[in-house]
Amino acid sequence: MIPYNEPIIWEQAGELDVWGKASTITAHELYGNLRSEIKTVTNDRGDEQVSTFTILLRGVVGIKVEDKIQFVEPNGEVIRMNPISVKYMRDIDGKPKYTKVVL
Repeated sequence: MIPYNEPIIWEQAGELDVWGKASTITAHELYGNLRSEIKTVTNDRGDEQVSTFTILLRGVVGIKVEDKIQFVEPNGEVIRMNPISVKYMRDIDGKPKYTKVVL
Protein backbone atom coordinates (compact mmCIF):
# COMPACT_ATOMS: atom_id res chain seq x y z
CA MET A 1 0.00 0.00 0.00
CA ILE A 2 1.43 3.38 -1.01
CA PRO A 3 0.63 6.30 1.34
CA TYR A 4 -0.73 9.43 -0.36
CA ASN A 5 -0.59 11.87 2.54
CA GLU A 6 1.75 14.66 1.37
CA PRO A 7 -0.17 17.87 0.48
CA ILE A 8 0.93 19.24 -2.91
CA ILE A 9 -0.22 22.43 -4.65
CA TRP A 10 -0.52 22.13 -8.43
CA GLU A 11 -0.56 25.55 -10.09
CA GLN A 12 -2.09 24.94 -13.52
CA ALA A 13 -0.92 27.46 -16.11
CA GLY A 14 -3.57 29.03 -18.32
CA GLU A 15 -3.42 30.50 -21.82
CA LEU A 16 -0.20 32.25 -22.81
CA ASP A 17 -0.23 36.00 -23.41
CA VAL A 18 1.76 37.93 -26.03
CA TRP A 19 5.00 37.62 -24.00
CA GLY A 20 4.64 33.87 -23.41
CA LYS A 21 3.55 34.12 -19.77
CA ALA A 22 0.52 32.28 -18.41
CA SER A 23 -2.34 34.77 -18.12
CA THR A 24 -4.35 32.85 -15.52
CA ILE A 25 -3.20 30.31 -12.97
CA THR A 26 -5.53 27.84 -11.27
CA ALA A 27 -4.35 26.22 -8.02
CA HIS A 28 -5.38 22.67 -7.06
CA GLU A 29 -4.54 20.89 -3.81
CA LEU A 30 -3.60 17.23 -4.26
CA TYR A 31 -2.26 14.50 -1.99
CA GLY A 32 0.54 12.29 -3.21
CA ASN A 33 3.58 10.23 -2.31
CA LEU A 34 6.68 12.44 -2.33
CA ARG A 35 10.19 10.95 -2.62
CA SER A 36 13.43 12.87 -2.39
CA GLU A 37 16.09 11.35 -4.63
CA ILE A 38 18.79 12.73 -6.89
CA LYS A 39 19.08 11.13 -10.33
CA THR A 40 19.58 12.03 -13.97
CA VAL A 41 16.43 11.94 -16.13
CA THR A 42 15.50 12.87 -19.69
CA ASN A 43 12.97 15.66 -20.15
CA ASP A 44 10.30 15.87 -22.88
CA ARG A 45 12.77 17.50 -25.32
CA GLY A 46 15.38 14.73 -24.91
CA ASP A 47 17.79 16.75 -22.73
CA GLU A 48 19.29 15.26 -19.57
CA GLN A 49 18.51 17.04 -16.28
CA VAL A 50 19.11 16.31 -12.61
CA SER A 51 15.94 15.39 -10.72
CA THR A 52 15.61 15.89 -6.97
CA PHE A 53 12.02 14.83 -6.27
CA THR A 54 9.50 12.27 -7.55
CA ILE A 55 5.77 12.55 -6.83
CA LEU A 56 3.35 9.68 -7.31
CA LEU A 57 -0.33 10.68 -7.58
CA ARG A 58 -3.30 8.34 -7.67
CA GLY A 59 -5.24 8.40 -10.94
CA VAL A 60 -4.68 10.41 -14.09
CA VAL A 61 -3.80 14.03 -13.30
CA GLY A 62 -3.41 16.52 -16.16
CA ILE A 63 -0.13 18.08 -14.98
CA LYS A 64 2.05 19.54 -17.74
CA VAL A 65 5.70 20.64 -17.75
CA GLU A 66 4.57 24.30 -17.97
CA ASP A 67 2.77 24.05 -14.60
CA LYS A 68 4.26 24.65 -11.14
CA ILE A 69 4.32 22.18 -8.27
CA GLN A 70 4.65 23.44 -4.69
CA PHE A 71 5.06 21.56 -1.42
CA VAL A 72 6.63 22.01 2.03
CA GLU A 73 9.68 20.04 3.17
CA PRO A 74 9.73 18.62 6.74
CA ASN A 75 12.10 21.43 7.80
CA GLY A 76 9.52 24.05 6.70
CA GLU A 77 11.20 25.02 3.42
CA VAL A 78 8.69 25.72 0.63
CA ILE A 79 9.71 24.12 -2.69
CA ARG A 80 8.18 25.44 -5.94
CA MET A 81 9.36 23.84 -9.19
CA ASN A 82 8.36 23.03 -12.76
CA PRO A 83 8.05 19.33 -13.60
CA ILE A 84 10.84 17.82 -15.70
CA SER A 85 8.62 15.02 -16.95
CA VAL A 86 5.13 13.61 -16.37
CA LYS A 87 4.36 9.95 -17.06
CA TYR A 88 1.35 7.73 -16.55
CA MET A 89 1.85 4.32 -14.95
CA ARG A 90 -0.47 1.49 -15.93
CA ASP A 91 -1.79 -1.39 -13.86
CA ILE A 92 -1.70 -5.02 -14.97
CA ASP A 93 -5.05 -4.61 -16.73
CA GLY A 94 -3.58 -1.81 -18.91
CA LYS A 95 -5.56 1.06 -17.39
CA PRO A 96 -3.64 4.13 -16.17
CA LYS A 97 -3.61 4.08 -12.36
CA TYR A 98 -0.95 6.59 -11.33
CA THR A 99 0.66 9.82 -12.48
CA LYS A 100 4.40 10.08 -11.88
CA VAL A 101 5.79 13.63 -11.76
CA VAL A 102 9.57 14.11 -11.79
CA LEU A 103 10.85 17.44 -10.43
